[in-house]
Amino acid sequence: LKLLKRLGIIRKMSWLQYQTVIMRLLLNPSLDVQKSVQTELSYTPSRWFSVAVHIRCAGNLANVKERTQMVSRTKLPYIAKMVRSILKSIPGNQTKTVFIATDSTTALKILKRLLYPNIVVSNRQVQRGHSTGAKLNIVHSTMTDLFLLTRSRAFIGVQRSGFSNVAVALSRPR
Repeated sequence: LKLLKRLGIIRKMSWLQYQTVIMRLLLNPSLDVQKSVQTELSYTPSRWFSVAVHIRCAGNLANVKERTQMVSRTKLPYIAKMVRSILKSIPGNQTKTVFIATDSTTALKILKRLLYPNIVVSNRQVQRGHSTGAKLNIVHSTMTDLFLLTRSRAFIGVQRSGFSNVAVALSRPR
């Protein structure tokens, strides 16, 4: 801790800020993941998303079906309503971009339709589904999604999802 303070990595901060710094140090992305994040950001009008959304569907809506359901098809219009509300609150006429990370191609398509004409993007390299028994390419795309979720002015996630919780923790201090 003293070394991190001497190096200027941490300073006087709250517990949540300290937790974020530690998580960023532990989850420091590889150069390949950093390149993937930069590549995905190059497809958007801004280096930051207006809103980032993580939707862990699981259940029958997910590409890889699971017994437990977290977000159902009926909840997607409510998520779209939340996103539109946040977008309205952002001042200015600049292009507003929504980033969505999800385990469901169906949920992504529905949200793109519900959020039209806003720009909705997702990781082009991702293999949708849960990362159980993950191979290196799935871990890479998952980490890319994680760090893309942190590049937003606002975040909507799934309360019971560890992935959403990590994305929130990594996003805190700006």
